Amino acid sequence: MTNKKIADLIQEQTQHLRSIATEKIQSFKDRDLSRPVTSWIKEDRLQNEMGYEFTIIFRTCACSWVRSDSAGCTMCGYYNDKGPDSIPQKLILTQMQYAVNKHLSKLEEIQKNGGKTTLKIFSSGSFLDDEEFSPITRLDVINKAIKLPSIDHVLAESRPEFVKHETLDPIIEITGKGSFELGIGMESSNDYVRKTLINKGFTSMDLQHSMKIAQNSHVLVKTYLLLKPPFLTEKLAIRDAVTSIKKAISWGANSISLNPVNIQAYTLTEYLFNNRKYRPPWIYSVISVFQQALSPSIMDKVLILCSPSASGSFRGVHNCHDKSCNTRWLNILNEFIKTQDKKIIDPDHLTYNDCSCWGEYNVFLEYSSI
Repeated sequence: MTNKKIADLIQEQTQHLRSIATEKIQSFKDRDLSRPVTSWIKEDRLQNEMGYEFTIIFRTCACSWVRSDSAGCTMCGYYNDKGPDSIPQKLILTQMQYAVNKHLSKLEEIQKNGGKTTLKIFSSGSFLDDEEFSPITRLDVINKAIKLPSIDHVLAESRPEFVKHETLDPIIEITGKGSFELGIGMESSNDYVRKTLINKGFTSMDLQHSMKIAQNSHVLVKTYLLLKPPFLTEKLAIRDAVTSIKKAISWGANSISLNPVNIQAYTLTEYLFNNRKYRPPWIYSVISVFQQALSPSIMDKVLILCSPSASGSFRGVHNCHDKSCNTRWLNILNEFIKTQDKKIIDPDHLTYNDCSCWGEYNVFLEYSSI
């Protein structure tokens, strides 16, 4: 079977599942468009210290890629949270004000205690897409953001095709150089994995071009990497993630977030999972990727992040059904991210045999086809 035929089949199935999701959504009448999907404040690793993140997930018309005939990425179910195809821009600002009102006292407390917070602007799409955030709305959001207590850094996400000097430069005029960070879903440095297996729709050349534009506009770049896209075995997934981390660094990433796949509704990954053709990655694999990919020189210049969704659950990154095993290894991972100290995941300092699933994992690594 040719690569094109494989790509067409993956896209066809993704389109079918997306159509089911669209039918399930049916109506947006029960969705209050004056409120974001969700928002929170929690402890987070910042560039040079521990601090806080203030995350707002805006409800917009959804990612341009999923709105297109491509039907979006094979693992992404965030489409399920979308609003109608057209949302008045004033409601985007109302969503932000709702989140600010909800969390203002906490932001003031953080500032009073000398803490710092990064505002994370998410929409499960692209902040730089004019269909989601008009140019005026974008700048209004940024202007409001920098005036909030304790906020000293703003992170937003975008697909590469929206990354342009004329879009970024007005933002930097407000935030100043080095205070705005752009997250881009690189997922893998391998074009076949990204374009075909993930159905992401852009090439490594597109990625590098957008990263260069961002860097020239004094924007920090965060790359998201996916651990274990569908159709890769555990062993191949580890190898792909290790290679991708090294590539992302060579392309100029300031921070890297490794995202183990979790099972989201109405996606191709969920379809495979339900048919026993996919298993989310093991926590052991996350640790292994960092052990193999990171050197002291890399740790000195790049922030390494990993905050897995649904971690420890059957639909997220997990080792076995023993809660204590999952908790122990997730604690090791979290401590590594907090401290950025690779000694914490040094194999010589870890006791792998505390749970019998370590042996099962090694057999799975060598022989499993999923």
